[in-house]
Amino acid sequence: MASAKSLRGRQVLGAVIALFFSGCASLPQMAQDPRYHGFADQRAWLGIPHAADVLSNLAFALVGAAAIARLVSGHRPRFAPATESGTWCIAVGLIATAAGSAWYHVEPSNGSLFWDRLPMTLVFAGVLGTALAQRVRASAARFGVPLLIVIGAATVLYWKFSGDLFPYMALQLGGILMLLALMVVTNKAGDPGKAKSGMRPAELLRGTPSSISRPQPPAPRRFGRCSSVRVQARRPDECDRRRR
Repeated sequence: MASAKSLRGRQVLGAVIALFFSGCASLPQMAQDPRYHGFADQRAWLGIPHAADVLSNLAFALVGAAAIARLVSGHRPRFAPATESGTWCIAVGLIATAAGSAWYHVEPSNGSLFWDRLPMTLVFAGVLGTALAQRVRASAARFGVPLLIVIGAATVLYWKFSGDLFPYMALQLGGILMLLALMVVTNKAGDPGKAKSGMRPAELLRGTPSSISRPQPPAPRRFGRCSSVRVQARRPDECDRRRR
């Protein structure tokens, strides 16, 4: 039974990858613009060319190292395995991106840019996989993370050997649109939009907040200094005397 499910999963994975690249191959090619390698910072510092661009990658390395330290800590909340896998992809991908991006900015070329973009696909797969685990279900993330890792790496390899950047850009843009769609369609109690407006994101689009249907309590009636609310706290004879 398990082998049949595994075989079916590999077949679906292969079909999705083939469909994605066949669709991209039918569209015009997108070549890498050579001006992309012209960085804003052309200065050297301590023998490091393009120093500001190179050293800015330390931030990615520090965040990735802090994330790994947190993940291996025994004093933290534990998440579902699918969420844990996604966060590990993000943490490892950030450190690998820092190394690849630093090399690219030291020696800018299409060859070094390959090692900048390849680990970024791991971060992308982790972010989207974690979102699937949190917003949809764990099974979607268990299937989605390996799929996104394979497709992401394949788009970078496809660009390296064919010169066509379109599949890589299409995957990145599609992932951003999917994240936005997950935020709008799915509802969570801690969503910032819901906390501020009292409406869920999907309700904001439909224009039918759940708070509209809730009946509001009637305003208390006033009888001089005694209101209908105060009647419960005071003796009836006392309020009767005040009304007179």
